[in-house]
Amino acid sequence: MRQLPQLFLEQMQALLGAEFAAFKVALETGEREYAIRANGLKVSAPDLQKLLQPTHLEAVPWSELGLYAPRGARLGANALHHAGAFYVQEASAQAVALALEVKPNLRVLDLCAAPGGKSTHLAALMQNTGVLVCNEISATRAKALAENLERLGCIGVVTNEEPAKLAQKWGASFDRVLVDAPCSGEGMFRKHEAAIQSWSEAHVQTCAVRQLAILEHAAALLAENGVLVYSTCTFSIAENEAVINQFLKVHPEFSLEEIPGFRAGIGGIGSRLFPHEIRGEGHFLARLRKNTGDPVHAVTELRAVSSKIWREFLDEFVVPAGVPLEWRGEIHMAHPEMPDLNGIRALRAGIPVAHLEKNRLEPHHGLSRVQQKAVLEIEADEIAAFLRGETITRVGSTGWLVLQTQGFALGWGKHVGSTIKNHYPKHLRGKIFQLETDED
Repeated sequence: MRQLPQLFLEQMQALLGAEFAAFKVALETGEREYAIRANGLKVSAPDLQKLLQPTHLEAVPWSELGLYAPRGARLGANALHHAGAFYVQEASAQAVALALEVKPNLRVLDLCAAPGGKSTHLAALMQNTGVLVCNEISATRAKALAENLERLGCIGVVTNEEPAKLAQKWGASFDRVLVDAPCSGEGMFRKHEAAIQSWSEAHVQTCAVRQLAILEHAAALLAENGVLVYSTCTFSIAENEAVINQFLKVHPEFSLEEIPGFRAGIGGIGSRLFPHEIRGEGHFLARLRKNTGDPVHAVTELRAVSSKIWREFLDEFVVPAGVPLEWRGEIHMAHPEMPDLNGIRALRAGIPVAHLEKNRLEPHHGLSRVQQKAVLEIEADEIAAFLRGETITRVGSTGWLVLQTQGFALGWGKHVGSTIKNHYPKHLRGKIFQLETDED
């Protein structure tokens, strides 16, 4: 049985009243729920269910792409996970991107994005159109964020900046802004013992101050009639309804909107997901609309790559739409209205398609997730070897191939004679993914 902080229990009893007993049982002895989300850019949830048989998966009622997974399934180690067919994401967390109500061709900012669960969900909902910017203040976590976007074939910019700097630089540039705020993590008590051990009332109050500051910057980044979603994975009123209430007091230009399908928050502010009521962990969501303000679309002046080696590359490879941009020794396909990145720490300017080598270009791992010009379906016993970086023996013609499993790309190989040289990225080779790998 989990030993939950006494002060936390007292606060929840005051909040839930007669429901507290059921809530306490759910947190102290209940088992966490596991779930995955089909990558809507590549596959539907029903089709993914068939591909992952005989593992028994059940639909998440509020998420068209969501599937509950049994404990111990270790789907994160499945080859289709490496191929970007799905993302490991807890069911309640899948409600967040849906609440933002995105659609194709919008300008969307995920302000606290790592490790990328909600960003990759947004990319799927946007069908890889429009402008998606994914920001993360931690450099280490920003790298993991960029890798997850790459694995799932998502087109988007990845930045590593303070929200205050983005607000100062870009102003009201976005139609949608998501703030999945750092919090005390009470909703994750069933998932992470560390969340229990680190809990304190002082930490809750510190989080609330930081959350309100992030919301201020998010408000400045949102254009008129834009939608802002604030979410946490905690139960604390101080971090949820109180933060929203305080924000609205100083921002009359914002109004609350209902998020149907979930229990209303305290005083009708936002929505709450409780583990004793649903198959999921604890979450809070609030959707706000900005009623006044002027859009400011500050875009980067893009200078497209123009050279003989680029034209030769295009003769051999199919690349996504966009503006080809030299970016840190790579060619990225950038959106023509990409936010101005001058002076901004950024890991990704769009989707990477090529490495700049001496007098030549080589296809980037990211391109393997979106180009299907020449493919090779490898056998089940070859998959693990390929993911370890080993060569594949196969008689055939020469040239670059996308090696795939069940129709999903794993990475590049170069066929020379009877050998396919492995170009799977070295930093990914031999990596064993556990079921909890992706979640945010």
